[in-house]
Amino acid sequence: MNDASYSGKSLAQVFLAPDLPIRSITVWRQRNDFINQVPMHLYVGTVRPDSPLEPEATSILLDGPVLVLDGTSDVPRPVRFELDPPLALPGAGRYFFALKEDWCGGIAPLVADSRSAYGDGDAWLIHPFPGCGGALGHTVENLNGIDLIFQVEFCDTAVPAGSVSWGRIKATYR
Repeated sequence: MNDASYSGKSLAQVFLAPDLPIRSITVWRQRNDFINQVPMHLYVGTVRPDSPLEPEATSILLDGPVLVLDGTSDVPRPVRFELDPPLALPGAGRYFFALKEDWCGGIAPLVADSRSAYGDGDAWLIHPFPGCGGALGHTVENLNGIDLIFQVEFCDTAVPAGSVSWGRIKATYR
C-alpha cells in the first residue's frame, strides 16, 4: 500500500522511543517510473498529553533535514534521514515524525502498511496552515489502521565517564 505527502500535507507516524537519542529515521518511497525530485522535509515532535497516540502538530523538536531522491526505481527505495548530532528526546515515550513535501504543490509517495501491524502508534495526515506556510500545520487526521513502513535507529547507550581527579589526569600525560 502507498500513501503520500502532497499539497503541503504531511504524513506522520507515532512511534515509541526509549530514553536514547535518535541517530536516523528511514522511510521507504514507493517505486516510481518518473523522476520525482520533490524535497522531503523531516520533522519530529511530541504527542498530545491528553491523547498519547495523536501528534501535537505544533510541538516540533526537530525541523529538518530535507532530502531529495533523484532518478527512478522499479522497487521501493529507502529514504534515510541521518541526524548529526543525534536528536536527544526529552525522555522515553511516544513521539511522532512527519514528512512534508517541501514545495507545497508536489507529491512525496511513501510505502505504508494497511494491516495496522505497528501497535505503538498510527499514521496521521497533518493539514497545513492556510497558504501552506509554517512548519507542519494545526489539524491532524487519523489514517485509521495505516502505518508507514519505517525504522527509527537509536544510539547505543553512552559509556559513562569515570570520576578521576585532576591530579591523576595530569600525571597520566606527563
